[in-house]
Amino acid sequence: MFKFAAAAVLSGALALAAIPQQAQAGGKGIALGVGLGLGAAVLMHGAHKQQQAAARQRAARQRAASKKAAYARKKQAEYARQKQAAIAARKRELARQAAIAKQKQLARQEAVIEAKEEALVAAIELPAKKPEVAEEKVAKVETSKDEDFETVANLNEPTDLQPASYDDERTGNLDCKRYIPSAGLTISVPCGQ
Repeated sequence: MFKFAAAAVLSGALALAAIPQQAQAGGKGIALGVGLGLGAAVLMHGAHKQQQAAARQRAARQRAASKKAAYARKKQAEYARQKQAAIAARKRELARQAAIAKQKQLARQEAVIEAKEEALVAAIELPAKKPEVAEEKVAKVETSKDEDFETVANLNEPTDLQPASYDDERTGNLDCKRYIPSAGLTISVPCGQ
């Protein structure tokens, strides 16, 4: 704006300075001097308007560029958030898979330990019993019922009770000891079996 005012003052001063010289020449220069001054002022005014329009265009371009940059930053931030969310989801999935793998590994280890314990228990020798035939069992049960009946019938008679001995023929000699490692116990077992 100051450029326009300075240009108008300068063109007016030039026109006034030219008036005395042109007046001596017959007055024709006055019209020409004023016309040139006004023409220069109009040209300066047009240039000033162009500068203002260019400034407005620059400002509009800057606003558009800043909006575009803000939009790009917003998109980039959204992309970064999505990428971080994907990374977090992937980490959670990997942690879940690792936990499942760990559980499977522990289950396999437990199975191996149980198999070893079962093999150890199976390897322990227990006092052997002679397998009885089913007919012998039935015969024993039938005879024991009869004996029990006779025992009950003879209960009315007083009998002398004698203490049981450790070397009874039913129990055998219980002087032998056997250690069972899985239980951590030592037990007495009949010798010779």
